[in-house]
Amino acid sequence: MQTPSRPLRKFDFPGRTFHLEIMRGGMNRLLLRSNIKAPWTTRLEIIFMNVKYMDIATTMDGPVLEDLGSAEQYLGTLPWTLKQDLDLHFYKIRAVNGTGYLVGGDMAIDESAKGPDEPSNFFMM
Repeated sequence: MQTPSRPLRKFDFPGRTFHLEIMRGGMNRLLLRSNIKAPWTTRLEIIFMNVKYMDIATTMDGPVLEDLGSAEQYLGTLPWTLKQDLDLHFYKIRAVNGTGYLVGGDMAIDESAKGPDEPSNFFMM
């Protein structure tokens, strides 16, 4: 396995429950959301761009998200073939209710005080 060209990123969300909010197939964007619920006073959203593969739960309790680096390193572990694309990342999402994987472009996190019926701060979501 290659050494990643950039530091691996890890995000831990203990006590939060995220759900799959939107998947825009035409744009391959995935939005996960954790709405405001005591004791939290903010809403968290995680967006993944250019999603090519996902095997994740629709609800995740206390997820730990790890960006494991270039998806190219993991081509042999996926259950399907993936065209070589150096801009794709391999993400592992561990939660109380299981572990899942996602292959996609970059991701971003937004925190706001918006309610569940308000639109995302991410463009075109």
